[in-house]
Amino acid sequence: MNNLPKILVLDNVQENIQSLSEVLNGNGYEVFTSDNDQNFSEILESYKPDLILLDIMMSGFDDYEVYNKLKQNGNSNTPVILVIPEEKVNEVVSRNNGVDYITKPFRSAEILTRINTHLKVKAILEQKNALQKELQTLQRMTSITALAGGIAHNINNLMGAIVGYSDLLRSNLNGNPKSLDYTERILEASQRVTELTRNLLTYSRSVRNAPTRVKVKNLLEDIILLYGSNGAKRLSIDLHVPLDIPEIYVDRDQVCKALASIYINAEKSAPKDSIITIIASIGKVPLTLRPRRTEAESEEYVVLSITDMGSGIDEEIAQKLSDSFFSMDHVIESELELSAASGIVLKNKGFIHVQTKPDIGSTFHVYLPKAGDGKL
Repeated sequence: MNNLPKILVLDNVQENIQSLSEVLNGNGYEVFTSDNDQNFSEILESYKPDLILLDIMMSGFDDYEVYNKLKQNGNSNTPVILVIPEEKVNEVVSRNNGVDYITKPFRSAEILTRINTHLKVKAILEQKNALQKELQTLQRMTSITALAGGIAHNINNLMGAIVGYSDLLRSNLNGNPKSLDYTERILEASQRVTELTRNLLTYSRSVRNAPTRVKVKNLLEDIILLYGSNGAKRLSIDLHVPLDIPEIYVDRDQVCKALASIYINAEKSAPKDSIITIIASIGKVPLTLRPRRTEAESEEYVVLSITDMGSGIDEEIAQKLSDSFFSMDHVIESELELSAASGIVLKNKGFIHVQTKPDIGSTFHVYLPKAGDGKL
């Protein structure tokens, strides 16, 4: 994979293009050249340069027409360095205060220094924008978890009254079968609401209070034993935990709840006589999930992959779960449970990556921190 910085050279003098290309190619840059400004949008969209070198003497155009077009094409964050003749320096400075430039004839050291400086500034700005985005997401998560906790607390209080009065009603029905049936349905629905509010409270309160070393195989076997209910579906559980899988360092109770929610979702989704596969492995967090922290680039995690053969889940929901942020708008029961699981994994310094395909199934990859020598 080529990760060299991309430089777009816009000039209609072949001698200039060749000279700049030789300097840039010889110093670790990938170069793309064009002598025609008519297809800027296509060039910028397909090439996505990190920096643009623009000769303002493009024949047939006003000196600054091309520069203005570049900035108006949604590339305001892409650095543009003007290439100008010596005799036009004063004019450029007076007309475009703050616009950087290099002069012709070219000086290799000057070109490389200018480009290196702009690329460093661009990287800093991009990191700043990414951190601001993460902060905004964290603020939204904080607001939603607080809201979820408050709602759940109030609902639980109300459900306590509903369940209590339903029990009293059932004991005073004198054996009326239809009324007893209705009362049982009220109690069943009340229990489901209580379970949902418990998930909301888990989502809002799941702080990693008691991290400890946890054996992966024991944890997964406990989940299968406690929550496995194949019933009429006759599901098979295929568990693979290699002997060399290290312990994880998490709040065991919380992570058990999170994995149980994912496992229960897999059971619900799986068709009759199918297989749920659970595999433990070692891996690095995918690029799309990594936070802006260097340790996440090299650190290895224990990866627990739970795969079902169901109908899959909505792509948008899968993406939101992978983003460790889940909107409470229009959620259904299973979504809320998975949302709580995502929040727990995040607060235990882990990640979730969801892969799903309609009518084929879903795989939840849960990345959890390994227990190192210093984690006792």
